[in-house]
Amino acid sequence: MTLKQKYIVRTLCNGIVNFTKMLLVHLCVIAALTIACSTYSVESWRIHDSISRRSVNENRSAKSWKILASALLSVSAWNIAVGESLPVLAVSGGGKDYATKDIRSEVFENKVLTGKDFTQCDGTGTNFRGAILKGSRFYRANLKGADFSSADLSAASLEDTLLLDADFTDAVLEGAYFSASINDAKSIRGADFTDSLMTDKTKQLLCQRTDLSTTTTKTGVVTSESLLCE
Repeated sequence: MTLKQKYIVRTLCNGIVNFTKMLLVHLCVIAALTIACSTYSVESWRIHDSISRRSVNENRSAKSWKILASALLSVSAWNIAVGESLPVLAVSGGGKDYATKDIRSEVFENKVLTGKDFTQCDGTGTNFRGAILKGSRFYRANLKGADFSSADLSAASLEDTLLLDADFTDAVLEGAYFSASINDAKSIRGADFTDSLMTDKTKQLLCQRTDLSTTTTKTGVVTSESLLCE
């Protein structure tokens, strides 16, 4: 399977997983609304004709709040059960998580940011030291001078990303996707590139670097071996 085919398959699989999660959440909400509305309809028919219109309206208002509460409780229960949260949409730009945002020089050290979207963000000088960034997306992000030392970027996407002077010392990069810009990184000393995706030319240039002989602290893999350098 070619590099492009592997990337397409991985992208499709991630999309299917995310779609399934969102579908289940919406089904929970629909179920809660259906139950609440059914209860509301039955009780409304039981209201005696002699009750004033004002009393009826007040009763219906209270029922509406109960319907909304039932829906919110359903979503909360789902999030607690599976340990996931709904994607947070950006106020502008239509992205989610940190997409298109200005996070220059912010500190995400040792934070868990699994599957987060940093598409086209400005992360100049941002501190991701020791962060868990598995499956995160940095498509066309500006990560000039960013610190990813000891971070876990397994299966992360860093295609067409600006990585000038970025630090990947002791980073876990297993299965991550890179463009040629990885060669602009300040350091890849001790990084683990096992099963990472990149062009042959990009790999050849990495293998010519002088900071490949050390062993990754977290996985015990020699950087040059993880790249299959000859």
